Amino acid sequence: MDISLARRLLSVNEYHKMIDAGILHPSEKVELIKGEIIEMSPITPRHAGIVNLLNSIFSHHGYGKIVVGPQNPIELDPYSEPEPDIVIAKYRKDHYTLAHPKPTDVLMVIEVSVTTYPYDLETKLPLYAKAGIPECWIINIEEEQIEVYKTPIGNTYKYKEIYRGNEEISIDVIKLNLQVDDIIL
Repeated sequence: MDISLARRLLSVNEYHKMIDAGILHPSEKVELIKGEIIEMSPITPRHAGIVNLLNSIFSHHGYGKIVVGPQNPIELDPYSEPEPDIVIAKYRKDHYTLAHPKPTDVLMVIEVSVTTYPYDLETKLPLYAKAGIPECWIINIEEEQIEVYKTPIGNTYKYKEIYRGNEEISIDVIKLNLQVDDIIL
């Protein structure tokens, strides 16, 4: 017999209160997804290197036009505050020191997937689409490819393109083209 018990979901405000009260320590790698605290996977050197590279490229080419948030939270809805590997948000002079970016601030998110590909694809991608994030990349390290999702409709994206090897990806928010081989090292 399957017994279904009600769950008590946490709101983003309650989650922040837990951090402020010291219940969750800032060094803990967790994020709030659909009202639940999810422990994030450890970051491998390759994963960190790709995030560092993208942060450098986007920060350099987008200086004064965008705000790049490496592994910083975005508040998608009252119950979800994920921490994508890269957030590209609209430029604000305060660089989001007063509040985390909201969906209307976010131009693009990037998830670098080493062991988390199914989770990024099945859990996080639909959250980003539902929130109206215009563009999402999943960098699939194992397959050495970059999946680019554009034009959110409901909890999915209308367009999906896969790039590999020396294929170029156009990054419209900063008017730059990059080859996959230059990103996936």
